[in-house]
Amino acid sequence: MKNLEQKTIQFLDEINKNTLKILKSGNMLPNLIRNFLIDKIASDIYLEKDIYETEIKNFYSKNNILNKKDLDNILKIKGNTEEELHYQITLPLKILEFSKQKFQAEIESYFLERKDFLDEYTFNIIRLKNKDLAYELYFRIDSEESDFLKLSETYSYYSSLYPKGLFGPKNLQGMNTLIVNKLIHASLNDLIQPFQVDEWWIILKLINKKKAKLDKPTRNMLLIEIFNKYINNLVKNFTDDYLKNGNQ
Repeated sequence: MKNLEQKTIQFLDEINKNTLKILKSGNMLPNLIRNFLIDKIASDIYLEKDIYETEIKNFYSKNNILNKKDLDNILKIKGNTEEELHYQITLPLKILEFSKQKFQAEIESYFLERKDFLDEYTFNIIRLKNKDLAYELYFRIDSEESDFLKLSETYSYYSSLYPKGLFGPKNLQGMNTLIVNKLIHASLNDLIQPFQVDEWWIILKLINKKKAKLDKPTRNMLLIEIFNKYINNLVKNFTDDYLKNGNQ
């Protein structure tokens, strides 16, 4: 860590002062530091030759790079050398490998911390702007006088976002906190009373909840999440320290 900090400060000290001034004024310094840190971290990670070559072959296959002419075309479009392209292709693997080495011990507790947002939910939803109408529809659904589909198609705003008044199965990442809390604490088939989210009145019914498992894809995804938090913290600390020490 200390060595990484020293390399970062040395890197910044070697930048032309006018260039550094432009980077600061454009708020580009944090991104520059982030890229530098990732590059230094990746440079210490070794990939087995077969893994390295397979990743490049897969990229070539997905992008229809079948010969040297195809490769030259994509290098021209990207403005890269072949070596730079290979670096970009294999960088995610190196980041994942670094994350496995550094954060593996944290993954179980982090999974439990994130689990509610990783579980996949399927639910009915109606969005309205009128509170009284929301309660009227709620009671019609609750008494089985009408069903969600019919009422959603007739009354729900932006019903195209939720075809047939249905969402999922998907996780709750990025959803409004109030909706997330209602669903997390609901039992299957619960019809949730109307509640307000900004200018909307929402009616929900939880249909299904599929619990997340710490399988390989989920484990890898969470490792990358932890890595990004780690890098963001380093970037903030290094940027703050560098500016605090008179490098304004």
